[in-house]
Amino acid sequence: MVNNPAAGFTQYFQINPSVFLPFNDAPNYISGTVKPDETDRLIIAGRSLFHLQDWHSIGGRTELLDPHSFVITVSVLPVKSLGAYSFGVANLNRYPKINISHFLRSSLTLQDAVFEDNFYSGFGYDDDGLRTQTGVYAPWKATGRHHNFSISYNHEDGELSCFANGVRVHSIPGRLGKFYIELLAQTVGVEGEFEFHFENIFYYGQNKVWHCNTEALRGWDPRYPPVFVSYSHDDRWVVLDLVDRLRRVGQPFKGEPQLIDLT
Repeated sequence: MVNNPAAGFTQYFQINPSVFLPFNDAPNYISGTVKPDETDRLIIAGRSLFHLQDWHSIGGRTELLDPHSFVITVSVLPVKSLGAYSFGVANLNRYPKINISHFLRSSLTLQDAVFEDNFYSGFGYDDDGLRTQTGVYAPWKATGRHHNFSISYNHEDGELSCFANGVRVHSIPGRLGKFYIELLAQTVGVEGEFEFHFENIFYYGQNKVWHCNTEALRGWDPRYPPVFVSYSHDDRWVVLDLVDRLRRVGQPFKGEPQLIDLT
């Protein structure tokens, strides 16, 4: 059954990928970079060593956001057929938490290297920390094509759900407090290079905390035409601050403003 998790939401904005603060909790096993590019993509790329130690990750997390009903969507282009990537939201106090992951070539277990190639996995922890998981196979090839994911939260009913290509994969009961969004990559039981492009990251929200989260995510309304900024190199940081403030009120830019040195 195909769903539209964003149905009924009329307010939305595009998330600035630079708000995802990089982290790497496995520098002994994973090396790489987490950085936005000039087309508003977040690129996670690097190299991994074989390990079955833990669910270590490299990726980015936002600052804490205020809870309300929302939908977050992202389109991901896997460039290399190694590793797994994940998109999720988590409560400040760890639980509840939900993620939708795509396994290209990465072990599903830590005991032995067990693989399910091109496999979507929805998993979550409810308010009490109880873990549940559901998986389905991807309907098209793993690399060279976009895979579209969504996470929805119903604040009134206390339910978190994750979707792959418009199909609900998993749901859990849970009521968020302060929470963050995460985009990350994992490589378990494999060795080699990985690369994932996270594109078109959108946030659909409701009610009064909408503007607080818009500012925290440096979001802009994609319906308005973009602006080109020309400035002197000496004024770079003044202009970047201006661009940041304009984005917060809905004016889009493609990546950072292009630099034309007029001095």
